[in-house]
Amino acid sequence: MITGELKSQVDKIWDAFATGGISNPLSVIEQFTYLLFIRRLDERQLLEEKKANTVGIPIQNIIFTPEQKELRWSSFKVFISDMTGKVLLQKEVGKQEPINIEKYPTGTYLINVTTEDKKTNSYKIIKQ
Repeated sequence: MITGELKSQVDKIWDAFATGGISNPLSVIEQFTYLLFIRRLDERQLLEEKKANTVGIPIQNIIFTPEQKELRWSSFKVFISDMTGKVLLQKEVGKQEPINIEKYPTGTYLINVTTEDKKTNSYKIIKQ
């Protein structure tokens, strides 16, 4: 059984999925596993790139090709705005820092996730 800080973090993740309309426990686990997998693949690629740059040789184990750059965890950027369009937060997701909306008042917000190739997915959340 998990307790304390870890339980709090898991609860926040669960709430984020529920707010986004995913309430089926199996769907939440599936989506969360996918996100962790993508993040781990990007971490491995970053390590390979660092090794290759240090030694001065080409990358041995390429995970993401240049054409797949937008799929990398480190390429995501998140924008949170209110319903008037005012941007309240802008950050890169790949920095492993959770997005905290506790400081914002109750209301409706838009979350836009933008990749380096300028593709954007938008999500509406309602903070109660």
